[in-house]
Amino acid sequence: EHRDRLLPAMPWRLARSWRARQDHRTKPARNCGATTSGTPQPAGDLQAFRSDYGYGGGHHGSRRGSHHGGFLKRLFDWSQACQAALEFMQRHPVAATWGRSDLASSDMMSMETTQRVWHARQDPRRNTSSIGIYSHVRDRWGIFYAQPFVLNVRQAGVAIEGVVRQESIETSQLAVDTHGYTDFAMALARLLGFDLCPRLKELKQPHLYVPRGTVIPPEIVTVCEANVDTALIEKHWDTLAHLTASVMSGNTSAVAALARFGSTARGDPIYEAGVRWGRLLRTAFLADYFVKDAFRNELRRVLNRGEAVNALKRVVSSKCKLIQCSD
Repeated sequence: EHRDRLLPAMPWRLARSWRARQDHRTKPARNCGATTSGTPQPAGDLQAFRSDYGYGGGHHGSRRGSHHGGFLKRLFDWSQACQAALEFMQRHPVAATWGRSDLASSDMMSMETTQRVWHARQDPRRNTSSIGIYSHVRDRWGIFYAQPFVLNVRQAGVAIEGVVRQESIETSQLAVDTHGYTDFAMALARLLGFDLCPRLKELKQPHLYVPRGTVIPPEIVTVCEANVDTALIEKHWDTLAHLTASVMSGNTSAVAALARFGSTARGDPIYEAGVRWGRLLRTAFLADYFVKDAFRNELRRVLNRGEAVNALKRVVSSKCKLIQCSD
């Protein structure tokens, strides 16, 4: 009631800023399918969200608000259409022969855009303003989550974010390339209920880690180090669990969490505990990757399917540009 009395008397920009501060405390936006949740919500919730923020006219009715309202409505419609197409495709019995239902891959593709886009950066390969489109692809084909991202930035956060926010599909293993992996990200993903499976580009340096005091077999003594302090992991386990709960509930994103606990956080005890547990998980993963041929072939297959989807998107984008030029 107080909000309804106060908002009409505020300038548009001030009202929007005030509403954002209120949402930071109450978190109503994460219940809206057009913003953070992967599951579409009723249209009434979206309309209320747009009105509160002045996007659909609402109390303020500005031209800019109407423009943003139309964009959010199209975004909501596209999300529903993509979800319906994916469900229709996966409903056929033949989809069970395409691969595992709980395996997926994620990768980023650079798409050319204008400099006015907020996430646009200079693509060093094409020397054009571009934006990264990070897509999650199922082993049974189909994109179940996609989001824009900045080029030339570690992608581990968006890789985890796509799995957590898409609530309608269970994913137990997510295959990524080198850019979508860090040791801390492997620990966070495991706490969130799935495994991050990286295809590492360089394996020249020692990369296997076991707890201190472990006897290392002579066959792998040159590539294994017994220097993981398990006591540090146990000491900060509750803090890692609190961080995981914040990501799962939507109070923070995986992108923000991994930006906070990136390489610049060296020396932070929470970061060190997460990295050490992530190294243990990476060692277990690499043992399966090198020994189990079926597991290795599954990861290669789903990563290749992600690359195939990116190639298709690039062809569609180039054809659309040709049509626009001809018109």
